[in-house]
Amino acid sequence: MIRNRLARLLRSILVTGQVAQIGENFTVQAELVKVTDGTQLWGQRFTRKLQDASLLQGDIAQGLASRLGPRFSWAEKDRISTSGTRNPEAYVKGRFFLAQRCHDGVKQAITSLQHAAALDSSYADAYASLAIACDVAPKYLNANETKQIAFVARLHYDSRMQERSKKTILCDGCGQPADAEHIALRLKRLESMTRYRPIHVQVLFLAAASPVNTEEYLYTAQSLFAGEGAALLKSLSIGTAERTVDQVMSDFQRRGYLLAHLIECRDKTGDATVRSGAVARRIPATLTRIRRSFKPKRVVLLGQELAEFIPQFIAVNLDAALILRDGRPFEWNEIGDGLLAKELAAPLQAL
Repeated sequence: MIRNRLARLLRSILVTGQVAQIGENFTVQAELVKVTDGTQLWGQRFTRKLQDASLLQGDIAQGLASRLGPRFSWAEKDRISTSGTRNPEAYVKGRFFLAQRCHDGVKQAITSLQHAAALDSSYADAYASLAIACDVAPKYLNANETKQIAFVARLHYDSRMQERSKKTILCDGCGQPADAEHIALRLKRLESMTRYRPIHVQVLFLAAASPVNTEEYLYTAQSLFAGEGAALLKSLSIGTAERTVDQVMSDFQRRGYLLAHLIECRDKTGDATVRSGAVARRIPATLTRIRRSFKPKRVVLLGQELAEFIPQFIAVNLDAALILRDGRPFEWNEIGDGLLAKELAAPLQAL
C-alpha cells in the first residue's frame, strides 16, 4: 500500500540516503532507487570535513546529474556546484532556536543568525531567516527588547547602509531613513515573499515600487487579491475562484514565478520626483541581485517607470531573456486577461 502511494506520488524514482558523522568527517550515502520494486539505479558515498558539510548538497546534485545524463552548460554547472555558505554552524543553530518559538529561543535565534550573516555577508538564507525571527519577535519579547532588535545596525546587510543617528537607520529595501515601524513592515513583506519564492526562478516580474496598501501586495493578500496582485494573476491566467490564497500562491510558486520591486517598501510620500530618484539609485543593486540571487530564465518589466532604465538591463549580462512589449515595459492597466500567459508561452529559444 505504501509502495503504491509512493509510486503515484513520486512516479518512478526516489533519492534516499544515510548520514553519519565520524570524527571531523561528515559522510552521506546517497542512492537513487526505483519506487516500484526498490531497485538501486545509482549509489555513491560523499565525505567532507565538518566545516565543509554544506558543500555536500552540490556534490550530490552533480553525482545525480552525471547519472541521469543531461548535458549542462558551464553556467548551469556553476549553479549546481554553488554552495550555500562555508559557515553553516551559526545558521543551523539560528534555525534550531527559531523553531522553538519561545522567548529565549527567539533571542538566541536572532543572535545566531546575525552571527551567520556577519560570517558570510552573501548568504541570503541567513538574512531571510533573520527577517522571520525579527517578524515573530514581538510575540515573544518585551517592548524594550524588540526596540533594541529593530535598531541593531548588523541587521541590515546592504554594505552601503549607515546608521544615521541613534533612532534613524537606512532601510535596505528602499534606501530611505526608516523608523522601527518601517523596518518591521519591510521585514514582514520580505518574509512573506520568501515564503513563496521558488527554488528555481523561471520568470521574474519586476516593477518599480511596492504597493502602498498591504492588500494590494501579492504576497500579503489575506482573503482576496486586489490591485497589482490581482492584475498579475489575471494576466497569467491563474484562477483565484474557489481557491484559498495559499493555494493560489503555491500555484504561482510552482510555476517558478516571482514578483519583485526595485523599491520594496511602500511609498507614503507620493512625491514623483523623490520616487524616481529612489528607483534610479536602486537599479545597480537590483541588477546585481538578479544575477547573483534570483538567476531567472526570463525578466518581465512592469510599469513605464522602468522604461528609461531598459538600456541598463540590456547592457548588463543578466543571463536571462528580457521580455518587453514593443520595446517597452508592460503597463499594469494594459496587461489584460491572459496577456502575459501568451507572451510566456513562447519557447525560451525564440526570445
